[in-house]
Amino acid sequence: MEFIDAGANLLDSMYMGNYHSKARHEPDLDLVLGRAFEHGVGKIITLSGSVDESVKTLELIEESNGAREGSLIFGTVGIHPTRTAQTFATRQGDEWKILPDAEQREIIRQLAALADEGKRSGKVVAIGEVGLDYARLQFSPKELQHVGLKAQLTVAAETNLPLYLHNRDSGEDLFRILDAYKDRLSNEDGFIRGIVHSFDEGIDVARKFMSLGLYIGVNGCSLKTEDNLKVVEQIPLEKLILETDCPWCDVRPSHAGFKFIQTQPLPTKKNKHYSRDLGGFCVKNRTEPCHVRQIAEIVCGIKGVSLEEVVVQNALNVHDLFGI
Repeated sequence: MEFIDAGANLLDSMYMGNYHSKARHEPDLDLVLGRAFEHGVGKIITLSGSVDESVKTLELIEESNGAREGSLIFGTVGIHPTRTAQTFATRQGDEWKILPDAEQREIIRQLAALADEGKRSGKVVAIGEVGLDYARLQFSPKELQHVGLKAQLTVAAETNLPLYLHNRDSGEDLFRILDAYKDRLSNEDGFIRGIVHSFDEGIDVARKFMSLGLYIGVNGCSLKTEDNLKVVEQIPLEKLILETDCPWCDVRPSHAGFKFIQTQPLPTKKNKHYSRDLGGFCVKNRTEPCHVRQIAEIVCGIKGVSLEEVVVQNALNVHDLFGI
């Protein structure tokens, strides 16, 4: 079985050993990736949240895949909704002032060029993370999130790349905007190609997204409560995609989904006690791509099917959406 982590944040500072601006240990991304491949993870999609990160994502993929045979890491290019204000506006006192149209177009031109370059090389498989986040409006107001979302939907339409969608407490508005752009984004079957990742809303919202053709991405944040599990139970396996959102969204013993984990978790150390020399240890509460197996085991427990069925179907879904 080949596990696929369809949503990782490999550029996060935790993999450089930094936690909340505190240096705790040496960079260990190479060990994290090695551990993933040793534990059966065959492919990883790493996410971008800004134009600068998109550039770094392409560099990371080039560097990481150059050390191994075949393309094992893929990526997205995009601007996260919480970064739309700092990208498309300037701060003036307590208010944001949106950039002139010409400057906005230049930002989108840069993003589209990166997407085109990445698509041609096989490194980039989606536009994202793009979407809405109403839980953290202190970073970007709704108006600017909508500006960033609509601009990037245009990039997705022009490049014919799938959408990697962020949705936090914003499902109804995100659905409404996507539905309005459906004609520009739809494939020959009339559906939008994309995934709503880290899904944690109700089944009614999930069904609206699926009606557009979108997949639903699940990770530890999607499996915390019994209500979360009931939602996943009602989503067809053919519409689910597994991810970790690492280094975030770890599955803890207090979470509802934890009871379905079948394998013994890897040993951990607190970040201040962790060292590269420890070998097979992970950092406590820092998720890694190798933990995607836990997500697969929880889903198979919820669905009452075999692990192999979940893993094989996930691979089919990932291939259908991203072509990898």
